[in-house]
Amino acid sequence: MIKLFTFLILFLTQAVSARVNCNENYSDCFKNIPSKIIESYSEKEYQGKNLVNLKLRSMPIVSTEKNVMAVINKNSDLKIVSFFKLKDTDELSLPIKRWYLVEHNNQLGFVAAKFVNKIIEYEILRFRSDDSKNWLDDRNNNHVYIDIKLQREKGEQIWKVILYYYDPAVGYKEIQYEGLKYDSKLINISNQDNFIIEFLTEDKLFLFSNVKIFKGVYNKY
Repeated sequence: MIKLFTFLILFLTQAVSARVNCNENYSDCFKNIPSKIIESYSEKEYQGKNLVNLKLRSMPIVSTEKNVMAVINKNSDLKIVSFFKLKDTDELSLPIKRWYLVEHNNQLGFVAAKFVNKIIEYEILRFRSDDSKNWLDDRNNNHVYIDIKLQREKGEQIWKVILYYYDPAVGYKEIQYEGLKYDSKLINISNQDNFIIEFLTEDKLFLFSNVKIFKGVYNKY
């Protein structure tokens, strides 16, 4: 118990100085944080903007100002490097538990995640069925259209697939699922209907499906 109390005192005083190295005081650290307070961690690059003036800290602790490295002006561009979710211990209660490790003006430090908007970039591909009619050619009549939208976050492997179908005689239908690409095929991994997309070329695909209205050849547009 004495050792744990000593850990707390050291953490709140020495360890939070703006340039302190966690490993100088603790044997088990990760990204300059004592490992025992880390509940989860993920590493993924995003761009972001802070919603308020925000303090950049060398450690994700708000009980002291000694770890403040800089103040980031509102709406500044941030490079989000990783995300941390922290947890309380018997000795330490943390008022803010969700933090981003960010890069700003060549400084790397922690900011409270709730004050940052992530800017997520998507890669989007659109394909239209050969059975569709282009309504721009005849705007006075309703036409059948069948479209596929493929969307994923840049750098991710999972595609979100959205299938659109409209027939003026039948109505509108939409199906969504997630797919993973293996070589030239995008396989459905959402445990729904049997959808497999095969890319014939960069601009053309064939959709295999037991939902007949979506089966066929599609071209990029």
